[in-house]
Amino acid sequence: MSIDINDVVVVIKDINSEHVNKGMLGVVVFIFDKPRSAYEIEFCNEEGKTIETITLEPDEIEKVI
Repeated sequence: MSIDINDVVVVIKDINSEHVNKGMLGVVVFIFDKPRSAYEIEFCNEEGKTIETITLEPDEIEKVI
């Protein structure tokens, strides 16, 4: 299944970040194809404020259907 801009994804691995944990939902805001595939994901709190924007690789996220 492909992942596109504005897709909601879930983190499936623990991330070395104080704000992002396995199971968190985020939105794809940019897709990198060079030097390898990766996705810039924005994570927000309950009020809609961005708490973290990080780049994750395909094996760290899954698209939410």
